Amino acid sequence: MRRGRVGVVGVIVAVAVGAPPALGQTQQQWDWCFKEGASDELTIDGCSAVLQARRAAPADLSSAYFNRGLARGNKGDNDGAIADYSEVIRLTPGDADAYYNRALAFSRRGDDEHAVADYDQTIRLRPDSAAAYNGRGSVRARQGNNDAAIADYDRAIELNPNDISAFINRGNAYSNKRDYDRAIVDYDFAIVLDPAYPDAYFNRGLAYSDKGDEPRAIADYDQVIRLNPKDSDAFSSRCLSRTILGMLPAAVADCNEALALRPGDADILGRRGLAYLKSGDNPRALADFEASLTLAPKSAGSMFGRGVTRLRKGDRTGGQRDLAAARRIEPHIDARYARYGVHP
Repeated sequence: MRRGRVGVVGVIVAVAVGAPPALGQTQQQWDWCFKEGASDELTIDGCSAVLQARRAAPADLSSAYFNRGLARGNKGDNDGAIADYSEVIRLTPGDADAYYNRALAFSRRGDDEHAVADYDQTIRLRPDSAAAYNGRGSVRARQGNNDAAIADYDRAIELNPNDISAFINRGNAYSNKRDYDRAIVDYDFAIVLDPAYPDAYFNRGLAYSDKGDEPRAIADYDQVIRLNPKDSDAFSSRCLSRTILGMLPAAVADCNEALALRPGDADILGRRGLAYLKSGDNPRALADFEASLTLAPKSAGSMFGRGVTRLRKGDRTGGQRDLAAARRIEPHIDARYARYGVHP
């Protein structure tokens, strides 16, 4: 289950219009590479033809690599995008956009070290790049360095006070530090900038829930669902909040809706199991916890829930075994379940 949704950091799109085509590629291939409107597949085909011909001017070759890198990145080919942006940097070493887009591709590949290095270089070449600070902050947050991430988001917001994603991401970093009040302030700013942005309400709902303010969390999940009736995360999170408050039939209904949108999800099954457990419906609770554990055998929440259910059904040996296993996975699982209103 996603915790805070990350603000989107986008690529730099710079479709260059080159000189007329040289021999070795058709006018159509040239247009596919350099003019807007071509699909990613056609852009790749056109730019590959331009590059294979090797007759274009150096500036057009650099643009062809750049545009093919964009298309490859859009298709999820991060390795191909990195290779193309590397060629752009070889041909034009001062191209800040190439460093920035390569940083994104490294980040998507999970190569945080190279991503940070490219964001650093982008900032050296273009110190006023709010997007580069935002992107570097996202990588640092993923590395667990929330203080450095917040410093980057501060600078991104200073450079671009209308960047919703930077407010969302800084709010997430504050939430990671359990500074929920500051997180909520950032989500509030994001909502002021765009009152129809579901992720800001969703993340604020999570922060309210983490503070123990379930009514406000539910109000935010309600708004997410109004904006996007197919948001399974919002239904699942509202299910949990309603379970905590004892609104058990409504909680089960929410988890049912979430499962209809995302069948076979281990987290949602575990949450519905919790609602059944609090309702006293031990057979259904046990069935959901077991289904959840089949999908995610290391789920401490479902393991603990199954243990409590087994104890209530009179299976002391099985129940204690499950509780011990859950505590090994998550040492503070008792405190989490106590917050839910459930004790072994």
